[in-house]
Amino acid sequence: MEYDSREILSQTIEKGKKKGYEFQIGVECEFYLFKNDAYGHETTEPIDHGSYFDIAPLDQAENIRRDICLTLEKMSIQPLSSHHEAGWGQNEIVFAENEPLCACDNIMTYKSVVATMASLSGYSASFHPLPIKDQPGSGLHFRIAIQKNDVLLDEHDEAMKQFKERIQKRLPEICAILDTKEESYERVNRLDPKRLIEIDKEWLIVHSADSLCNPYLALACMLE
Repeated sequence: MEYDSREILSQTIEKGKKKGYEFQIGVECEFYLFKNDAYGHETTEPIDHGSYFDIAPLDQAENIRRDICLTLEKMSIQPLSSHHEAGWGQNEIVFAENEPLCACDNIMTYKSVVATMASLSGYSASFHPLPIKDQPGSGLHFRIAIQKNDVLLDEHDEAMKQFKERIQKRLPEICAILDTKEESYERVNRLDPKRLIEIDKEWLIVHSADSLCNPYLALACMLE
């Protein structure tokens, strides 16, 4: 269908294949957990006041993250790691790389699993880019591995550098897809401009997107 975002990404992948390009996508997705009131409604109080890589008792979300990861594994989605992020009640789960369509499908499933596991534990999950004004924002970080004619590109390949430069050039327009709320740009403005998009060995990493974006359209824009 013409306006099916999944089909748009599929067409982009096929265009890449005709030019000898294939992609593997890794994802890091951040979210917050908030306490519910007596009626089961979300409050503005985070589950804890932990910080980056804290452990219990400062980290109160460890059991929920474990339940999320175990549930995802049962659904054949492979998390690589999970940890407490820098914000109060903020968490991150990192996924193994996959082909683009499957990676985006997994993001959609993941968000549903996070919301469900949080609810079952008496909490609410938020993928909002900046749910607490004075705390770090939540992003959806894409790691893109690129093969050209079956050769994996790395930081020394000119084609990899060109991919980075082309995305950088179009980032203001692409951000209309990557960042869908006013607070999205407040989050992005707090990031180091040099780290919005970077190359780490064989990975092209884009930090600009947040978790409320349509991942199919976001990835299609970047690959195009």
